[in-house]
Amino acid sequence: MGEPAEPAPIELVVGRFGHLLDSLEPGDARRHFLATYLRTTVAVADAVRAGRFEDPDWVEAWDVAFAGLYLDAVEADQRGDEPSPPWQVAFGVARDKPQLPPLRHVLLGINAHINFDLPQALLAVMPDTDFDDPTLLARRERDHEAVDGVLAGRVAAEDAELVAATGSPSRLDRALRPLNEWGTKRFLREARDKVWANAIELDRARRRGDEELGRRLDELAGRSVAKLEQLVAPGQVLLKMAIAGFGVALDTDGPQSSRPRRPGSGTPRRARPGQRPTAMGQAAVRCLGRPNKIGRMPLEGEYEPSTFSWVREQVEAYERSGGAEANTLLDTGMPIVIVTSRGNKSGKIRKIALMRVEHDGTYALVASKGGAPTHPVWYYNLKADPESVTVQDGPAPFDVSVHEAVGAERDAWWERAVAAYPPYAEYQTKTDRQIPVLVASPRA
Repeated sequence: MGEPAEPAPIELVVGRFGHLLDSLEPGDARRHFLATYLRTTVAVADAVRAGRFEDPDWVEAWDVAFAGLYLDAVEADQRGDEPSPPWQVAFGVARDKPQLPPLRHVLLGINAHINFDLPQALLAVMPDTDFDDPTLLARRERDHEAVDGVLAGRVAAEDAELVAATGSPSRLDRALRPLNEWGTKRFLREARDKVWANAIELDRARRRGDEELGRRLDELAGRSVAKLEQLVAPGQVLLKMAIAGFGVALDTDGPQSSRPRRPGSGTPRRARPGQRPTAMGQAAVRCLGRPNKIGRMPLEGEYEPSTFSWVREQVEAYERSGGAEANTLLDTGMPIVIVTSRGNKSGKIRKIALMRVEHDGTYALVASKGGAPTHPVWYYNLKADPESVTVQDGPAPFDVSVHEAVGAERDAWWERAVAAYPPYAEYQTKTDRQIPVLVASPRA
């Protein structure tokens, strides 16, 4: 029998969903949206495999990027870090009001995710040239509509899941069920128009530089928070959404789009020219500038696992879980990445866990070998074939080009490396060789 097939990127994301769901306590209200999102992601994956989209590879890439923004927010919240402002509202309600009906938590999650994260996910998988191509843009929008068709087709099933989670629905819930189904479908349709309009505005800002993009992301966050705060108030959520309007819309900053614009609900003051973006806006820009870690074609060839059992087992656990497990150096809590290369003598595929040293989406691979007198074998693999390398920092690996840093570039990366993993400084004192620092830059 042959080797098992490499899991598709969307399957790795499904695995990450499952690990996160298992990590949340049964009474954690964040589980409602997480479980719903997991089921719908599986449905989209099935639709990709069934050929329901014009460009299934693009849909998969987009879906993975979109899900990653939410999963990163959940993990940040679990660590005690601050996720983006819309998710702070949604997660805050989950903590403070877990007794609310599950549908309320699900709809808050849908609003935070679609209004704030979805335009960013489009930017992550669409360069400027895609937005300049009307034919391609229309195809992307048709695939978006097809995704919404998959989601709308699950409304009844998800309603049944929520009822099963909470017991028999109330008389009011039963009476409002047709409204819930109608409202969800209308929400998807109206939000789709605004998401694309907002993505076009963010693309215009991206072309003007990081500060402008950060300001517009701050504006989008503010409008998304305003919408969520309306929905948090007492009352039937879908009724309020129907009255106030669905989705949020950035002010148009450039030639008017041919797409109809519907009035949004919240009207926070838009970012002023010259106003610096907040820390959140700057962080979101950095995330958009990083590689879209959706996975590439795996390196082909026979895989030869490490002869060290702990390395072999860590690599296997990391890849199997999409980075949810075995993602630190032993019990230190210090994060690692998985680097895959081709053996410079055997030609076989080799994998190793290295300390995570990242800056603006680029990675340093430090050939320390614990301060040994010789370079590690993987160093020679990367030097011999610097284009046959992948880095995995999360759900799936991505292609990188590798070069060895020298001079001022090495000094800057060495400082970052020691900050990320202080023992590197001690390792350098143990050896006469200068520890090499290889820089891994994501390939387009």
